[in-house]
Amino acid sequence: MNTVLRNDRDEGVGAAELFIPALFGVGVAAAVSVLLIFAVGAAVYATADPNKLVTAGSLLTAAAASFTAGFVGARRGHSLLCGVISGAFLAVILFAASFITSGGGALPAPYSYLFRAGAFALSVLGAFLASRLGGRRMPGAPRVPKIKKR
Repeated sequence: MNTVLRNDRDEGVGAAELFIPALFGVGVAAAVSVLLIFAVGAAVYATADPNKLVTAGSLLTAAAASFTAGFVGARRGHSLLCGVISGAFLAVILFAASFITSGGGALPAPYSYLFRAGAFALSVLGAFLASRLGGRRMPGAPRVPKIKKR
């Protein structure tokens, strides 16, 4: 069966309703990361010693892209699960892209894995915040209840 059940109902959400918004979130995150790479690159180049800040700028760009993937995926798919799937897609893409470089990653192995886990956590945070903002969502989709102010 290709459905995810909503609440206690018998009807479900199809796979396309989950994965298409998730892929849209990854696409927006890729566009945001390209823009941030140019902006951070220009800012780093303007400093006295740009080599010191290149790694920090690239990690900042990847973290912002992860947050964006989760946020946009959740807003577009109207559920927290779409944002988490979007963040997982981006994490897999970043992990696969790390094998393309010949000199290895910017961080040593344990820190690199920790950063990837943190980037995925940022995408989950983005999905959570997007689901808390409300707005349009699929009928019957689970929603995190808002915290009441005292």
